[in-house]
Formats: sequence, C-alpha cells, structure tokens
Amino acid sequence: MSYVLDRASIGKGSQQRSLIHECGDFNHFLTKGIYTFIERGGDMEFKVESDRVRSDLAFGKLAISPSEKSGYRPYELFVSSLAGCSGSLLQTILQKKRQPYQRLEIKVSSVRNPDYANRIEQLSLTAFVHTKEAFTEQQAEKMADLVVKNCGMIQSIMQSIEVKFVVRMACLDSDRY
Repeated sequence: MSYVLDRASIGKGSQQRSLIHECGDFNHFLTKGIYTFIERGGDMEFKVESDRVRSDLAFGKLAISPSEKSGYRPYELFVSSLAGCSGSLLQTILQKKRQPYQRLEIKVSSVRNPDYANRIEQLSLTAFVHTKEAFTEQQAEKMADLVVKNCGMIQSIMQSIEVKFVVRMACLDSDRY
C-alpha cells in the first residue's frame, strides 16, 4: 500500500489537499471528505519488433504495424475502439428502450491533418439501426447523446478531437444506407 499526498491548485490560488491511496486496480481519492473510486485500466505489455508491435491480450494475439501486411494499422485500432465502445453501448440502450432491431452498423469517417503528424482532427460516427419499428428523430438524438455521454472511448478524446455521433434508422428491406 502506498499513500501519496498531492496538492492541486483549484480556482484562484486556493490550495486543496488530496490523499491518494493506490490499492489493486483502483485509485481512491479523498478530497475534502469526499471519497471517490477511480478504476485503473489493466496493464498491457507490448513487444516492439522490426516490422510490428505485438501483444498477447486476453482475447488473443495482436499485431500492430504501419503496414497492413504485418498487422493492424494504429488508425484502424483507434477507430475500432471507438466503434466497438459506442456500438456496444448503443446496443445496450436499444435493448433497455425495448427498441427492436435486426442489425446495427456503424460507419466512421475522419478528417486528418497531414501538416501535424497526420493527426485525427474530426471523427464522424453514424450508427445505422436496421429495424421494422420506426423511432423518431428526437429518440435518435437522445440515443446519440447517451452514447457520447457514456462511452469511455469517446469521452477520452473529446478534448482533442471533434466527434460527431449520429443515430439513423435504416430500412430493413434495403442494404443501402
């Protein structure tokens, strides 16, 4: 067990003391009598090889490479984490709202800036809910807002990347969006 006393500046020059207690997979913060638990992400190990980076994760082996012949590209994994997190969350929202659907698909487009390390500056995720039972535009907006608010991956990048998440109803009889 380790304790760290941290001083954080809050407001105009006032000082606040926080006691941070690290225990297992959780950090515990005690700030002015408020006790908060923050779950730590699991540790992962990666091996850097000549043409790729490898990891052996719980689901299986992962190879990451700028060459699609040697592994998944970092951009693909980044976007996949957003689509996976938001898609799973939307699926849960649809189930809780008892909104039947037959298929759920997410299309992602991005804007990158080649002048700054080809960084991602905008992401647009459009979820297509293939259903026979219609829902309103207001219901779609509410579901999209819930996804953005509760998706940990989206929330992690909101300060640095402009993210747009839209829910659309798709005609079940058509494979077109």
